[in-house]
Amino acid sequence: MERIEKINIDKYKRPKRLVNIVDGVPIPYTEMVLPKSALDDVLLAALSLPYIGQYCPIEKCVVLEDEFLNLTNMEVAAIKTARKAASGQTEDFRFVLERLLGKPKQQVENTNVNVSLAEYLKALDMEVPFDINTLPNAAPTNTATPWDFI
Repeated sequence: MERIEKINIDKYKRPKRLVNIVDGVPIPYTEMVLPKSALDDVLLAALSLPYIGQYCPIEKCVVLEDEFLNLTNMEVAAIKTARKAASGQTEDFRFVLERLLGKPKQQVENTNVNVSLAEYLKALDMEVPFDINTLPNAAPTNTATPWDFI
Protein backbone atom coordinates (compact mmCIF):
# COMPACT_ATOMS: atom_id res chain seq x y z
CA MET A 1 0.00 0.00 0.00
CA GLU A 2 1.41 3.34 -1.04
CA ARG A 3 1.45 6.05 1.62
CA ILE A 4 0.37 9.58 0.85
CA GLU A 5 3.09 12.05 1.80
CA LYS A 6 1.19 15.28 1.14
CA ILE A 7 -2.43 16.20 0.58
CA ASN A 8 -3.19 18.27 -2.50
CA ILE A 9 -6.21 20.07 -1.07
CA ASP A 10 -6.49 22.39 -4.08
CA LYS A 11 -7.94 19.61 -6.24
CA TYR A 12 -10.97 19.47 -3.90
CA LYS A 13 -11.65 23.22 -3.90
CA ARG A 14 -14.51 24.63 -5.91
CA PRO A 15 -15.37 28.23 -6.82
CA LYS A 16 -18.01 29.87 -4.66
CA ARG A 17 -19.67 33.18 -5.42
CA LEU A 18 -19.63 35.59 -2.51
CA VAL A 19 -20.56 39.23 -1.97
CA ASN A 20 -18.53 41.80 -0.09
CA ILE A 21 -20.16 45.08 0.99
CA VAL A 22 -17.88 48.09 0.51
CA ASP A 23 -19.30 51.52 1.47
CA GLY A 24 -22.82 50.10 1.17
CA VAL A 25 -22.18 48.77 -2.34
CA PRO A 26 -22.28 44.99 -2.91
CA ILE A 27 -19.15 43.78 -4.73
CA PRO A 28 -19.44 40.20 -6.05
CA TYR A 29 -16.33 38.02 -6.10
CA THR A 30 -15.37 34.37 -6.42
CA GLU A 31 -13.29 32.43 -3.91
CA MET A 32 -12.01 28.89 -4.05
CA VAL A 33 -13.44 27.01 -1.05
CA LEU A 34 -13.48 23.45 0.17
CA PRO A 35 -17.02 22.09 -0.23
CA LYS A 36 -18.63 20.12 2.58
CA SER A 37 -18.82 17.04 0.35
CA ALA A 38 -15.01 16.90 0.11
CA LEU A 39 -14.35 16.97 3.87
CA ASP A 40 -14.56 13.17 4.22
CA ASP A 41 -11.96 12.65 1.49
CA VAL A 42 -9.60 15.27 2.93
CA LEU A 43 -9.97 13.93 6.49
CA LEU A 44 -9.34 10.37 5.34
CA ALA A 45 -6.25 11.48 3.43
CA ALA A 46 -4.94 13.48 6.43
CA LEU A 47 -5.45 10.57 8.83
CA SER A 48 -3.66 8.18 6.47
CA LEU A 49 -0.53 10.35 6.36
CA PRO A 50 2.49 9.00 8.24
CA TYR A 51 2.83 10.29 11.80
CA ILE A 52 5.79 12.67 11.92
CA GLY A 53 5.93 13.23 15.68
CA GLN A 54 5.02 15.90 18.17
CA TYR A 55 6.57 19.35 18.48
CA CYS A 56 8.60 19.83 21.68
CA PRO A 57 8.73 23.53 22.65
CA ILE A 58 11.65 22.94 25.03
CA GLU A 59 13.92 21.37 22.43
CA LYS A 60 12.24 23.38 19.62
CA CYS A 61 12.03 20.39 17.31
CA VAL A 62 9.71 17.55 16.35
CA VAL A 63 10.16 14.41 18.43
CA LEU A 64 9.07 11.03 17.04
CA GLU A 65 8.64 8.34 19.66
CA ASP A 66 10.02 4.93 18.64
CA GLU A 67 6.72 3.18 19.34
CA PHE A 68 4.99 5.36 16.72
CA LEU A 69 7.55 4.80 13.99
CA ASN A 70 5.93 3.76 10.66
CA LEU A 71 2.38 4.40 11.93
CA THR A 72 -0.27 6.67 10.42
CA ASN A 73 -1.86 9.65 12.13
CA MET A 74 -5.04 7.60 12.66
CA GLU A 75 -3.19 4.71 14.28
CA VAL A 76 -1.37 7.05 16.67
CA ALA A 77 -4.60 8.90 17.51
CA ALA A 78 -6.35 5.60 18.27
CA ILE A 79 -3.50 4.43 20.54
CA LYS A 80 -3.35 7.76 22.42
CA THR A 81 -7.14 7.89 22.86
CA ALA A 82 -7.21 4.31 24.15
CA ARG A 83 -4.44 5.12 26.64
CA LYS A 84 -6.31 8.18 27.92
CA ALA A 85 -9.47 6.10 28.30
CA ALA A 86 -7.53 3.42 30.21
CA SER A 87 -6.09 6.06 32.53
CA GLY A 88 -9.60 7.06 33.59
CA GLN A 89 -10.42 10.11 31.49
CA THR A 90 -14.18 9.72 31.22
CA GLU A 91 -14.73 11.59 27.94
CA ASP A 92 -12.17 9.45 26.13
CA PHE A 93 -13.54 6.32 27.78
CA ARG A 94 -17.08 7.19 26.67
CA PHE A 95 -15.80 7.91 23.15
CA VAL A 96 -14.05 4.52 22.92
CA LEU A 97 -17.10 2.67 24.27
CA GLU A 98 -19.44 4.41 21.83
CA ARG A 99 -17.15 3.55 18.93
CA LEU A 100 -16.84 -0.09 19.96
CA LEU A 101 -20.33 -0.82 21.29
CA GLY A 102 -22.40 1.93 19.69
CA LYS A 103 -24.26 4.72 21.42
CA PRO A 104 -26.88 3.54 23.90
CA LYS A 105 -30.43 4.13 22.72
CA GLN A 106 -32.28 6.81 24.61
CA GLN A 107 -35.43 5.75 26.39
CA VAL A 108 -38.32 8.01 25.45
CA GLU A 109 -41.69 7.65 27.07
CA ASN A 110 -44.51 8.18 24.63
CA THR A 111 -48.21 7.97 25.29
CA ASN A 112 -50.51 7.89 22.30
CA VAL A 113 -54.07 8.96 22.87
CA ASN A 114 -56.46 8.14 20.08
CA VAL A 115 -59.42 10.37 20.75
CA SER A 116 -61.09 13.01 18.66
CA LEU A 117 -61.42 16.60 19.77
CA ALA A 118 -65.20 16.22 20.05
CA GLU A 119 -64.83 13.18 22.32
CA TYR A 120 -62.26 14.99 24.46
CA LEU A 121 -64.51 18.07 24.87
CA LYS A 122 -67.49 15.84 25.71
CA ALA A 123 -65.43 14.09 28.40
CA LEU A 124 -64.42 17.47 29.84
CA ASP A 125 -68.06 18.57 29.90
CA MET A 126 -69.05 15.42 31.80
CA GLU A 127 -66.56 16.09 34.60
CA VAL A 128 -67.97 17.29 37.90
CA PRO A 129 -68.02 21.08 37.96
CA PHE A 130 -66.17 22.67 40.83
CA ASP A 131 -67.06 25.66 42.95
CA ILE A 132 -64.34 28.28 43.15
CA ASN A 133 -65.19 28.82 46.82
CA THR A 134 -64.12 25.25 47.63
CA LEU A 135 -60.56 25.82 46.45
CA PRO A 136 -57.98 26.22 49.25
CA ASN A 137 -57.17 29.83 50.14
CA ALA A 138 -59.95 31.06 47.88
CA ALA A 139 -61.68 34.24 48.90
CA PRO A 140 -65.47 33.86 49.09
CA THR A 141 -67.19 35.44 46.09
CA ASN A 142 -70.14 36.86 48.07
CA THR A 143 -68.15 39.15 50.38
CA ALA A 144 -68.59 42.88 50.42
CA THR A 145 -66.08 45.10 48.69
CA PRO A 146 -64.77 48.38 50.08
CA TRP A 147 -66.94 50.16 47.52
CA ASP A 148 -70.13 48.77 49.09
CA PHE A 149 -69.76 51.15 52.05
CA ILE A 150 -69.39 54.38 50.10
